[in-house]
Amino acid sequence: MPGKIYLFFLYILPFFSLKGLENAKSLSFDPENFVQEVVFDGKEASTLPISEWRLKNGMKVILKQTNDEENEISVRLVALGGYGSVEPEDRASAELAASVAMESGIGEWCPDKLAALLYDQSIELNIKIEPFVRSIDASFPPESLEIFFTLVKKIFQQSRCTPEAFNQVLKSKKDELTRRGREVDSDRLLKVIAVHEQHALNPLNFTDLKKARVSQSERFFRAAFSNPADFVCIIVGKVNPEKIKKLCSDSFSALNVQKVDQKFILPHYKKAPKVRMTKIHHLPHSQESLVYLSLPLHLCLDPTRLEHLELACQMIETRLRNHIKTYSSESRGMDVRYELPLYPSLEYPWITVQFHVDDKQINSTLDLALQQIKTICREGFSLDEVTAASQLKQKRAKLWECSHDYWIILLSNHYLWKWDSKKIVGRFQMPQVIDPKEIHFTLCHSLLMDEYTPLYLED
Repeated sequence: MPGKIYLFFLYILPFFSLKGLENAKSLSFDPENFVQEVVFDGKEASTLPISEWRLKNGMKVILKQTNDEENEISVRLVALGGYGSVEPEDRASAELAASVAMESGIGEWCPDKLAALLYDQSIELNIKIEPFVRSIDASFPPESLEIFFTLVKKIFQQSRCTPEAFNQVLKSKKDELTRRGREVDSDRLLKVIAVHEQHALNPLNFTDLKKARVSQSERFFRAAFSNPADFVCIIVGKVNPEKIKKLCSDSFSALNVQKVDQKFILPHYKKAPKVRMTKIHHLPHSQESLVYLSLPLHLCLDPTRLEHLELACQMIETRLRNHIKTYSSESRGMDVRYELPLYPSLEYPWITVQFHVDDKQINSTLDLALQQIKTICREGFSLDEVTAASQLKQKRAKLWECSHDYWIILLSNHYLWKWDSKKIVGRFQMPQVIDPKEIHFTLCHSLLMDEYTPLYLED
């Protein structure tokens, strides 16, 4: 995975394409199953073809062709909305649903036969239902492409949750809670703080698990994969686009909308929390600690603000590294990133500063970091800083342009919010430097440094 890209992180992505491979072998498919085909063209990026099709049932298929030597295809089907859409009393059933469905088998394949099939075909398959997003992720060799399409079709049409699988998953979850005891999950706590009353981000407890029912898990899972129009299918690899069209026509186009009473929603909050969270993780057998400083931003991202935030994180990291080095040689591993606790919602991101430091230097280093961030909010950035950050961003994109994971994340993020691909800055071309005043305006109006209440976690 590329640096500073995480499951709940979001990066601006470009769209480049070629017209379909001219020498591709023609395959037979029904054009009536397709209502739209778009091929993005970028003269400066002839090695980065991307094509888009919309099926009659509403599903959008995005094909990102690669010229790398990886003998692997990566796929993600993703839709907005997850178990955060259910009432609190049904949350445990919904959160366990994906695991129960996988343990129950798919279509004519019982659990053992499904495991054998995935092994024989070298398919890594993961069905996930998270608080605000649901997805099917897979990677496999080209010769397993047809089997994967068949599996997805059966996930939508022939899923089930058996009592045996439900009891097995429930027992595993209870065992996990017993092992963890009262251990504080600070990452989950960050999310809970970020959204106040959002029950879907609280860790499940034994009381929640007592309310879980296999019938509710099955009902929710079927609802989660009931409407193909909710989903975007991202395919990355060295494949024949005509073959993808044929498989989409035969498999995905046959998926019909099933009537369900479950609505999938995203969270929406009027105010971000005013909490400055510091987490100190003492490293075993060492006099050092790993320190995290997290600051919520009163901001809802759009493509422009997202790029401002991405560049700001890079410039803050450079400033902090240089500033702290001037006063102390004990800290290292400085990293500044942004996080989206409400992913895939764009509301209220956090900026997190992370560094290693000697235990005796924790408080002084934190003070130096906070002082410098306040200075940045007051004075902004120089044109030279913005230029350097933009060039570094471009180099990183070039470095990772052949990574399947990179494209899966960038493309799925883009299509979840339906951003206009033609208006996105060309990440692989020389960037147009943004006015430092614009970045400063975004940052200083969203970082409320004087209003945060400090919260400390230590382990």
